[in-house]
Amino acid sequence: MPSNAEGATQHFAWFLRYRYKGESACLLAGYPKVEIRASGGSWERVEVRQETFFPGGDTDVALGTDAGGNAEVNLEFPVADSPCSPVSSGFELRLILADGSQLPVAIPKGDVRRCLPSAVARWNIGYAAEPPDRFPDLRASIEAPASVAPGSVLEYVVTLTNTGDITVPWGSCPGYEQGLRTEVRHKPAPNYDTAGAWRLACDRYPSLAAGESVRFAMRLKCLPA
Repeated sequence: MPSNAEGATQHFAWFLRYRYKGESACLLAGYPKVEIRASGGSWERVEVRQETFFPGGDTDVALGTDAGGNAEVNLEFPVADSPCSPVSSGFELRLILADGSQLPVAIPKGDVRRCLPSAVARWNIGYAAEPPDRFPDLRASIEAPASVAPGSVLEYVVTLTNTGDITVPWGSCPGYEQGLRTEVRHKPAPNYDTAGAWRLACDRYPSLAAGESVRFAMRLKCLPA
């Protein structure tokens, strides 16, 4: 199950979650390799950096009856307006594990990224149970400054767009999480600054029609240096 996340480092991530259905123990070690196939072509290896700017694992993940059956890994992409290695539409991606087995990568619905992935994370333990997706056709984009000073307030804008064919009624305003990840010497620090969960102030917008977008002004207090 893929999901999108966009960071202020001019990178974009797909978080890929897999459920293990085998009966024997399974160990996901190190970083998976990435391969791509254009429409009608052959599979080719993609040279990617090991470690992304997004949260990933830091140890091997054991799956099985006693260890649980979910694992997560993320692929990092450059955003559309930054330098990237372009790829044609209709491409496929897959992951190659340490033992040579293959995992397909489902392309997120409505995704328009046309760049090769630039980095891959280590495997991480996935959620024990996948919550239902209340709004599968909503897509979020973020407008944020490239940097922010420690101790200040980060102000940014989130735009939600209904990419589906029918109106989306909120019912109740959805919750959201936000957090600022610190970058140290081009590698992510292990903690988040001021991470937390809130409820979206959507009372003025009882529903979102097909193709319609709504913008939300967001604020996040940054920790001092």
